Amino acid sequence: MDPGYTWGFDELLLGGSLIQRLDLVLATPELKPTGTKRVGVSALDAFGRHPSDHAGLVTAFAVP
Repeated sequence: MDPGYTWGFDELLLGGSLIQRLDLVLATPELKPTGTKRVGVSALDAFGRHPSDHAGLVTAFAVP
């Protein structure tokens, strides 16, 4: 499951683009991922800034 790149907004958080995979989700072998998505990519604050220079990753797991 590859939701895409997760890093690359500029240092002022006003622009740039996600150009590199930097963030990962780690788990033990018995947990099986059922879905992963990026968050925080299009959310901007009142000043037009991104919340972070990274996109967050959210993953759901099937628990045995």
